[in-house]
Amino acid sequence: MYKLFLLILLFISFTSFSQENEESRLSDSTKLVLYQLYQQELTKIRQRKFQDSIMELVIKEQVRNLDLDSNATKSINRSIAINQNDFIEDTLSGIKKYPVIGILEDTLFYFNQPIGTLSAEERAENLSGKLKDLFKDDYFVIDSLKIMDNGEDLEIYYQNIHLVTITTEDANFHNTTIRKLTNYSLTQIKSDFEKAYKERSLFINLLKAGKVILILIGLWLTIKLIGFVDDKILELVDKHKNTWLRDLKYKNYTFLSRYQELGLINFLIRVIKWILIVLALYISIPLIFSVFTFTRGWADKLINLVWTPFKSIWVSIWSFLPNIFTILAILIVMHYFLKFIKYIFMEIKKEKLTIPGFYPDWAKPTYGIIKFLMFAFTIILIFPYLPGSDSKIFQGVSVFVGILFSLGSTNAVSNMVAGIVITYMRPFKKGDRVKVGSVTGDIIEKNLLVTRINSIKNEVVTIPNATILSGNILNYNILGSESGLIIHTTVTIGYDVPWKKVHEALKEAAIRTEPILKDPEPFVFQTELSDFYVAYQLNAYTTEPNKQAAIYSSLHSNIQDVFKEYDIEIMSPHFRANRDGNSSTIPEDYIGIPHGKKSKQSKIKKETESSDQVLGDRGQAIEQKIDDVTKNMDEDQNMDESDENSKDESSGDKKK
Repeated sequence: MYKLFLLILLFISFTSFSQENEESRLSDSTKLVLYQLYQQELTKIRQRKFQDSIMELVIKEQVRNLDLDSNATKSINRSIAINQNDFIEDTLSGIKKYPVIGILEDTLFYFNQPIGTLSAEERAENLSGKLKDLFKDDYFVIDSLKIMDNGEDLEIYYQNIHLVTITTEDANFHNTTIRKLTNYSLTQIKSDFEKAYKERSLFINLLKAGKVILILIGLWLTIKLIGFVDDKILELVDKHKNTWLRDLKYKNYTFLSRYQELGLINFLIRVIKWILIVLALYISIPLIFSVFTFTRGWADKLINLVWTPFKSIWVSIWSFLPNIFTILAILIVMHYFLKFIKYIFMEIKKEKLTIPGFYPDWAKPTYGIIKFLMFAFTIILIFPYLPGSDSKIFQGVSVFVGILFSLGSTNAVSNMVAGIVITYMRPFKKGDRVKVGSVTGDIIEKNLLVTRINSIKNEVVTIPNATILSGNILNYNILGSESGLIIHTTVTIGYDVPWKKVHEALKEAAIRTEPILKDPEPFVFQTELSDFYVAYQLNAYTTEPNKQAAIYSSLHSNIQDVFKEYDIEIMSPHFRANRDGNSSTIPEDYIGIPHGKKSKQSKIKKETESSDQVLGDRGQAIEQKIDDVTKNMDEDQNMDESDENSKDESSGDKKK
């Protein structure tokens, strides 16, 4: 381009020089340069023309040689075709092909090109479905399949039902013409229908039924053989059990006896038997369903029904393995932490470790509370790693269970809180004799919910902790086992007995009772001076509060014995009697009267004597009452005398 510009400039210069020679003259040096450039360009143009001529001659010679050598031409064409085919195959090998599945589940041909909005995969699936629908039609005629030309592409129809469209792109993919490809596709479809109708013929179906029967017979024989071998193995093991089996022991402890080992072996043999039977069924079912065309898909579906759940479980377990290791790590850490906490509290319980203000009997319940809290904390840590913990259903069920627990465990929670409070109140401990409400007995069990008491009648009474916390608790052991529990009982004695004598008798009775302490010695209180008697209360110490019932029984027996020895009558609150010779309430063995004889006692008018002491304020009413009592006593005396005379007469008759 630059050189052409110089030539044009040179030509214009010469033209101007010729026309206006006188007006614009150029210097000699400028003219010389322009002339040299012109000569150089002219030389190059001549050389280029010469080269072009040589190339033209060479090409003509080659063409003449190619025309003369036909064999060489064919060879070149063949190599070009081979190279083209290789290129096409290399290009098409990377394109995915989608098969058209026939009625017999065979591949008829492939699609790899889309058409319109349909992909190649959709074209294959649509044609496969249409062919299967046509096969279900009992009036289907193979000859009704035909090819129609729509101007650009060819289409395959059954009557008026469009089946598939074959395009030019499909033909190019298969390296053929569109007509050949359409004819090939129609031939494949017709062939598939013919094979399917042959498969459905009666004779073939009978042959297939025979195959099914043979498979079933083989399955039955296999199951029988497995059962026969299983029975023989069981008989052999049972026959040699005394020789083959031994008790699995470690020192004096037997982990597995011979009979337990026999039962375990029998169980394993039966498990193996059923595994083999299931395996035989697993192999036979696909064989049976593969005989008939319409049942070939059933086998896969049936096996998937059984295998898919196990497969999903296994996949879940496999994907859950990292979480399992995390959960195990949490459990191991919590386990050893709890062991450390337990060791600390056991040392406190054994009083090897003392903490000011922390009693040894608090160690076990406190450890239980900490253990419960640690379990709850462990569950909170593990919960996110559980399978399905983030699902809405799992969360909903968890909330529902929590609501049910909170609504239904109100009393239980109150008892648990009361149990914790009672534990740290320390009102009693196991083995103490207590009185809760109307129940008296020994504590035999105490937990977070209830307390059990063994009553003095050997009855186990269960009392909720909330009830105990809301009432009063009487404990006989807190001071009774140290300074002694004071047991007490009251007797009423008439005013005619000196009180010092009563005090002496009561103390003697207390000393004779075994569990009662002599130091500190028993003491007596006069608690009441009634109209007709004095109330004496005996108090004595004992360090065995759990034996109160037996102590009271023994004490009362000793009181009766000692009072009889001291010739003291225990008067009931309103005991009244007129003695005119009848015997006292004291047994004869205690007052020295021989058995069978009666003492003559003077008349006793106890009411009259006592009335003189209380007459002042009562006045006329009491005097009238005393007169009535005196009359009754006189009548009783006369009746006693008549009874005595009658007895004397009867005794005289007996002597005669």
